[in-house]
Amino acid sequence: MRRAAFTAAFLLGAAAVQAAFANDSSAEKAAGGLVLRRSAEIDMVSEDLFVSAAQIRVRYVFRNRSARPATTIVAFPMPDRDLAYEMESEVAYPSDFHTLVEGRPVRMQVERKAMARGVDRSALLARLHIPIGPDARRNVRGIAELIAHLPRPEQQRLARLGLIDAQSFSAPAGEIVPSWTVRETWYWRQTFPAGRNLHVEHRYAPGVGGTAGVPLASHEYRDGQNGRAEQAEYCTDAEFLAAIDRMSARAARDRGNYPME
Repeated sequence: MRRAAFTAAFLLGAAAVQAAFANDSSAEKAAGGLVLRRSAEIDMVSEDLFVSAAQIRVRYVFRNRSARPATTIVAFPMPDRDLAYEMESEVAYPSDFHTLVEGRPVRMQVERKAMARGVDRSALLARLHIPIGPDARRNVRGIAELIAHLPRPEQQRLARLGLIDAQSFSAPAGEIVPSWTVRETWYWRQTFPAGRNLHVEHRYAPGVGGTAGVPLASHEYRDGQNGRAEQAEYCTDAEFLAAIDRMSARAARDRGNYPME
């Protein structure tokens, strides 16, 4: 039997669903955040994993082998979000997460950290009223827009700390690129009854991949050997290329999403 010190089943596929990690986590709340720890009293009796492009579902049976109830924090770390990469690429992340214990919904808490060069800068971003990560109201470009309205000394400080890309920030008319990593963990406090099984289930929609940018949006690529070969292979015409140019210009003007394949 395995002790309850595991990593949650969150899948982030690049082109397909990958069942890379499929275990829960036991953690304790400590100064500075959640710290994963090993629990000697609790075994994972069974694990039933269902994987599809629409839903991940994991059903566990845990058993407390001791003579007394054991209370611990059960944590589910989400995949790290690299905002600089997300600024330029379409990225899919797990969503719509739900947990049931003995068939009843669990109210979870969430901890989010903004990590830059190995240091948690969440407090600084909170003071500047900058969200740690994207949400339903604001994507990463929206966060970049908020940073663009900060006073110049604050922007320079963020660049020195690695929170925004210093090279692009210093370029003439350069676009501000958030460059921290969002580290997110969902957790709740759970009591495991003595000598009994406890059924835990969580389910969520997986991140099933994204798309790459369109190489033909680059005129340098378009006019090169590979670009000409791609145009011949896919029978592109002048109207198609002109449409890509309009989409790229609109994205640059409105700070929107660039054309994706």
